[in-house]
Amino acid sequence: MLGVALFGAIIACTLMGDGVQDSVTLVLLVCVAWVAESFSAFAQRFASMSLTSTLMGVAAVLCGPVGAAALGIIAASLFLSTWSSRVRAFNAVMTGWVGMAGGVVFSVMTDAGTGRRPWISEHISTLSFPMFVATLVMLLVNALLLSAVIHITAGVPYNVSLRDFGRSSSLLFLTGGLISYLVVVLWVGARIGPFTVLVMAPPLLLAQWAYSSLAAEASNVDHAVEALVSALELHRPGSRRHGELVMVIAEEIGNVRGLSEADVQDVRHAARLHHLGTIDPDRPNIITVDRESARSGAGLLDGVDFLSSVRKVIATQSDPLGAPGNTSVTGVLATADALASMLEHRLMELGRDAGVDSTLICECIEAVARRDELDPAARQGMSAAAGGTLPEQIIQKLASPSPLGVHEGAVG
Repeated sequence: MLGVALFGAIIACTLMGDGVQDSVTLVLLVCVAWVAESFSAFAQRFASMSLTSTLMGVAAVLCGPVGAAALGIIAASLFLSTWSSRVRAFNAVMTGWVGMAGGVVFSVMTDAGTGRRPWISEHISTLSFPMFVATLVMLLVNALLLSAVIHITAGVPYNVSLRDFGRSSSLLFLTGGLISYLVVVLWVGARIGPFTVLVMAPPLLLAQWAYSSLAAEASNVDHAVEALVSALELHRPGSRRHGELVMVIAEEIGNVRGLSEADVQDVRHAARLHHLGTIDPDRPNIITVDRESARSGAGLLDGVDFLSSVRKVIATQSDPLGAPGNTSVTGVLATADALASMLEHRLMELGRDAGVDSTLICECIEAVARRDELDPAARQGMSAAAGGTLPEQIIQKLASPSPLGVHEGAVG
């Protein structure tokens, strides 16, 4: 639907005389954007910072709305990656809409018309404001489209997605708009032309490489957590599946509760590792997470600086409600663990061949929501998530052929 609408917008702009301007410049910008997107894809699939947004800002001024949309579509659809064709097509359409929005806003705010180069050269000193507004609109369109996708696929409230996007990407996006302005000034005002790319591309690629390195570091954290989960699975078969079920539930509750992106990431890692303390040679028969095993699990992460926030969650997961260090993230983890454990027990009681449906899940959610020892806000978040994608996510996770384990909820 978005693709059809974008195609219609491109045709409309072309018929109104605001089609592709300066095709040579557009081809050059497309080539640079393709290289930038392909480069960033190797470091992180969904990197927030991309040279494409900067180059679309340039294209919106020099090549018009259709040119900016074409840049976004081509760069996002052709870059080197293992993405599926469906994801690639969606990203291309979304990026095309961002470029189209910026180009239309710039055209509306100026009277550059079809002879853009002469007009821009004459008004170079007044370009900053319309380019800033165009960049701001591109930022908003990008944020709204991403938030809509996240809401539809994961049930995350719009305000949470917009907040996280604003914190992580808005400054970078606006900085890209400033760089777009500098590129236009050098390209047209200083009459450097295409050589501007040679001047600006190296530092921009270096900045993207630095940002992507941070993303790669975050990926290393995931690998470390996976290694610990594998060790726990060897000691206690079934703990991996249980931890992943807790993770799915905790993520849904955390999103509905409005936890920050960083807190949701912490609760995801903590959910997979919350039984780490059961690897205790002095207590070989332990099967529940009590305060002692929680402290023991946290102790195993001492000295691992990049998991320090996760260690704090694991250490306090069995503390009574309101205890020092018991945070909203801890409450989400404890509630998710209680629900996962109850579901597993019910399925074990019903028999190995019993199927799981939304009715059983909702019954367990209602039962856990009545437990006063759990964080009230987390219980409310869980109940709210039940009306979204939570039951479906649980059903998919429990459809795994691996055997169920029996676990006790982590409540003090």
